[in-house]
Amino acid sequence: MKYHSVNTGPIIMLGLLGILGGGVEAGASSGVLGNPEPVLKRDVCTPYTGEAALAGVGQAPLQQATGGTSLINSQLVGRVTRDAIQRARQDAAAPYQALTLPDGSALGDYGPALDGADIYRIQYRSTRNDGEATILSGLVSVPAKPASDGLVVYMHATKLASDTGAASLPSPEACSMLTAFAGEERVVALPDYLGYGVNQDPHPYPFGKYNVRAGIDIVTAARELVFQLTGAPPDSRLYVTGYSEGGGNALWLARALEEEQAADLHPTLIVPMAGNYDMTGATAQSLIVKQPKNSTTRAAKPVLLTFTAQATWEITGSDPGSLLRPVLVKWSQRNAIPMPNQKLNSALAALSGAATRLGYPVVNANPKVLLNPSLVEAITDRDLGNPALKLWFDNDNIDWAPQAQVYAVGILQDEIVPFAGSAYPVPENYTGGPAFFTQGNSENLIRAMRKRGLGSDRVGWLGIDSIVPSGAQAKPGAQNQRITHINGLVPVSILAARFIRQGTLAQMPVLPDPQ
Repeated sequence: MKYHSVNTGPIIMLGLLGILGGGVEAGASSGVLGNPEPVLKRDVCTPYTGEAALAGVGQAPLQQATGGTSLINSQLVGRVTRDAIQRARQDAAAPYQALTLPDGSALGDYGPALDGADIYRIQYRSTRNDGEATILSGLVSVPAKPASDGLVVYMHATKLASDTGAASLPSPEACSMLTAFAGEERVVALPDYLGYGVNQDPHPYPFGKYNVRAGIDIVTAARELVFQLTGAPPDSRLYVTGYSEGGGNALWLARALEEEQAADLHPTLIVPMAGNYDMTGATAQSLIVKQPKNSTTRAAKPVLLTFTAQATWEITGSDPGSLLRPVLVKWSQRNAIPMPNQKLNSALAALSGAATRLGYPVVNANPKVLLNPSLVEAITDRDLGNPALKLWFDNDNIDWAPQAQVYAVGILQDEIVPFAGSAYPVPENYTGGPAFFTQGNSENLIRAMRKRGLGSDRVGWLGIDSIVPSGAQAKPGAQNQRITHINGLVPVSILAARFIRQGTLAQMPVLPDPQ
């Protein structure tokens, strides 16, 4: 499908720091709206005292690929030792040692690192959604030992700024996920998506069906890179994962790999994290109701909603005023001020007007005020005659039958991308209370796949509690730590890494099925 360009004009995002600041936990450098929180103070890209974890390799030459179909070029950007990965993993898991799972067991950690890795920035051939050829970039970790455990492809979370959010930089999120998945005698591949890194096409946020080519083609490119470097391809096992927008993209990628690709591209295990799998149900419904009081993530919904609207009108060609309130679109165009990042500007145009006209508290508490009433009505009535809702429906991804085992993980009380519904019984040892919204993406996924006859041996789910007890070793008066969608990448990815390491749902803790 071709994209339609819409000239919203260059605009300034008034009070951007004030809006995003409310969604970032204290001490975090940034949240999933820019980059998910790095692995605490240290990850595989962060210097340790007296030693750089991701060691500099100088200005390594750009290597042109030969003989492959996808890889264009590669450049070594760093080298990380097994010991550095191990220390970073220990730092990552430390704050969550007091977090217990529904069966009473501890969350645990990432497990021991087995080897180091070389980190490469690559460019590779791909295809846009209109069928035209394009070039994408990404990051690939190649283990120091033979890649006997295959390849992990990780689909990254939402990035508003294309110039700072690309995994290939590497971004803080990429460094966190290298900490999680590298060091296991496996390759790790992290695509940048359309609209990020070297690619200047519009980014189809948050539509997983439109983002799968980035994942499919980086698998081929990463395998070609390993063959070019070592003379042997990695093991054929393929693990698909991602967080937030990337969780939705990962589930769509797994579906496309199973339904459209050759057997050597079929996934071995699928572990989507905190994703928007049910666009017209759980996701859409959470956008048109008042948000939880005292939420640290309230500011996220208006930002993500306007980013979704931007991609929706680029894909469908709909008038922006049919998605967002026309007066807000006109206000933002009339008060345009040039800024360098045009993608960020256009995505947040109407939010700038809304926040100024209506006030941040109103917009953050009830993001529905941004939407054209006709779209709100279409969401409420599930009217697929509305072009926007039809596009969202086409990206629903809960009603299919994966062949590989699926382990859907997240935060039970997620305030941004609902995981479970408010009626779902909270495990007795959880202290974070019930979920906030009536529907949850992962709960609806479990319901739909159970109706298709997929039992708990094929599809499982687990939402961690949003409260980490202060623990026996805490200082007197210490407060419990709160886990949100914005800072939840690390504890949730501990479960993902454990699933990949164990290789089967039979070894994983799960929540009971919804009634």
